[in-house]
Amino acid sequence: MAANAFDQRRFGQRLQKAIEKSEIRKVRLAGELKVNPSRISEWIRGKRVPSIQQLPALARILDADLHWLITGHPAPTGPTDALIEEAVRAAPVLQALAARADALADVTASP
Repeated sequence: MAANAFDQRRFGQRLQKAIEKSEIRKVRLAGELKVNPSRISEWIRGKRVPSIQQLPALARILDADLHWLITGHPAPTGPTDALIEEAVRAAPVLQALAARADALADVTASP
């Protein structure tokens, strides 16, 4: 695995720690995120990961640091914090724009 590759299993371990620390039941967490409780178990086991849109809510509900939850490292301080928060907020918009660009490319590539 590349040094910067995302490790789903380690993410699941951090998620389990955050859930235990928060004392929030998985069923309640699933309800607040509007997912099936089995999805939470899949995340913990490293079989799947939450979408980028679900991550900020997950961190908020568990009162966990989003940066730590994703990377396993403490959140940077200073101007970098604002950039990370802005990137997380912008991600859904960027994904939508990418999908529209792909659709447009498909239309223009058709004979």
